[in-house]
Amino acid sequence: DAPHLLSDVIERHLRSQRKAASVESTSDMEMFDIFQEEAEEIIANILRMAPKNAAIATEREARAVCRNFHTLKGSAGMVGLEKLASLMADVESTVGRCVASRSDYPIELTALARVAADFAQAICTEIKAKGQAEFDASSVVAQLNEIRKLTLE
Repeated sequence: DAPHLLSDVIERHLRSQRKAASVESTSDMEMFDIFQEEAEEIIANILRMAPKNAAIATEREARAVCRNFHTLKGSAGMVGLEKLASLMADVESTVGRCVASRSDYPIELTALARVAADFAQAICTEIKAKGQAEFDASSVVAQLNEIRKLTLE
């Protein structure tokens, strides 16, 4: 049926991106430092609005989480972190669809926000320390799939 077909297409697309995206790096460490400072603030905002073991409380907070992922996506793209930018675009889109289609925000949305924010932070930390980062977004993709199942029902 259509929801399962759409889910399968999305998963195949994400799987193909993961295979090609084994390492993330940037050539401009000066710009990366500026990005990382901004990203840390954005990630802190997301984690504050997406509390552990609780649903995002209000539409305003849910929309703010979506905007923060939008900003993170754009900033990552500007410093050449294309894989991270693409993943954050998927998160932004999924959060946005959930916000638009629901009046309650399931705990899975909070889990997605937290896992994606933590993943972005880990990528930034590893790039800062090593100049590049292993890019295995499987934990974020699993959460994306959980939310997609809920929004397709």
